[in-house]
Amino acid sequence: MRALLPFVVAGVLCAAGPRPSATTQPVHARPEQAVVFIRLLGQIELDPSPGGALTQALKEGDVELGTGSGFLFSAYGHVLTCAHVLRAEPFRVIEAGVSIEVKPTVRRIEVLLAATEGEAAPAPFEATVLATDEELDLAVLSIGSSGMAYLHLGDSEAVEGGDAV
Repeated sequence: MRALLPFVVAGVLCAAGPRPSATTQPVHARPEQAVVFIRLLGQIELDPSPGGALTQALKEGDVELGTGSGFLFSAYGHVLTCAHVLRAEPFRVIEAGVSIEVKPTVRRIEVLLAATEGEAAPAPFEATVLATDEELDLAVLSIGSSGMAYLHLGDSEAVEGGDAV
């Protein structure tokens, strides 16, 4: 997927359709307006080791499997985050001398926006993964909304030594 990620980001930034007007949405949002909190929700399954005290597998649903952060980089609800934020890999724990394999399964990704001053926090958005690049540790999510405050990505080709960033 590595070769695909730059094209996905470029496609998002050049998406067809009308752009939000400067009067309804600033191009350069304040960081606190564009930073998001990401929650991975799903289920865990506990598999006991053979001969352990836990004799059967257990499943638990609606568990928060992980959290992270990202930021909106387009008015159309596209979020850039780290790929490791979206991982929920199996792991082992030892409890009272018993080795138990924990198998998480992501069922839903939620993106939460910060509340604006004097207002309640908006409801979480359900996100879909558009692309990931494990080597670069980047991922792009979509929350399927428009008119969002976002951070404008700069042009690294236009920056010279000594420029304020």
